[in-house]
Amino acid sequence: MNIRTLMLTVVASLTLCLGCGGDALEELVDEQGEVVDALADVLEGVTDLDSLEQAKPRMAELGEQLAEQTRRWQETAPSLMTSPGDAQAYAQASQKLAASHAALQREMMRLAMDPELSPHVQELMRSLGASMQQELR
Repeated sequence: MNIRTLMLTVVASLTLCLGCGGDALEELVDEQGEVVDALADVLEGVTDLDSLEQAKPRMAELGEQLAEQTRRWQETAPSLMTSPGDAQAYAQASQKLAASHAALQREMMRLAMDPELSPHVQELMRSLGASMQQELR
């Protein structure tokens, strides 16, 4: 799987994790935003192969958190969208999380375009995607 496909998969998975249903929605989205922001922060600190190696354990940890959040979302989402107000809450939460996704995408693209880091970043993104996929099975 190439880095672009993996990035799209990660972003799509994150987007599916958006929740609905009042306070439960806000809690899920806030948690998701925190992890997405943390991922972007970790990637922002990657400037060379040494910093990439240092980032790997944190990326794996965050990948596990994303997988757990995705699992929780899949279990709870059907019960959250029960009223017209939920749709409005969903729209507001989606806007809050969009900036986090944009920052993560920017960092992923920056690293994917770096000739020195790109092959290694692909490995890191594969491991992040694999940890999410294992939780989804």
